Amino acid sequence: MSAITGLTDLTLGSNTTTINLTNFSSSYKDLIISLTWRNSGNSSAIRVRFNDSTASYDFATIVTNFTPTTSGFNADENSTRAFGVLAGPTDLWQTGVLKIYDYANSNRHKFMLTRHSDANGDVALVGTRWQVTSPITKITIFDVLGQTIQSGARLRVWGRI
Repeated sequence: MSAITGLTDLTLGSNTTTINLTNFSSSYKDLIISLTWRNSGNSSAIRVRFNDSTASYDFATIVTNFTPTTSGFNADENSTRAFGVLAGPTDLWQTGVLKIYDYANSNRHKFMLTRHSDANGDVALVGTRWQVTSPITKITIFDVLGQTIQSGARLRVWGRI
């Protein structure tokens, strides 16, 4: 049986381009992060980096919006896709949940699974492998398109034992 413990519950008081998460205990097996936000542009591409590393991210993406599903694979990227819509106005709220497996384990690559949806009907699933065995001590969330995550966004983090 596993237990889930709330670690962070933050509502942004101002717009930001980057969210950094640090100082989480290595006693948890997995980390679960949810983000509900609006961005400053017509589309969004929220990315994640671990430990400020800009190498060795492989990810597969499946996206749909009431149309035929599309998919793709990216190898050796400088960050991983986490959340993002195909296109949409800035007033659409988006929600995503990512789970990082065995983040503190020092003898295996890190794996992350992300689910995302928005009020426009975009739905995405992203699977990531970070080809590094170092424990994750820092998680950076940012929009690769240079847009801002708007005030009022809510970020929650849980640890799973």
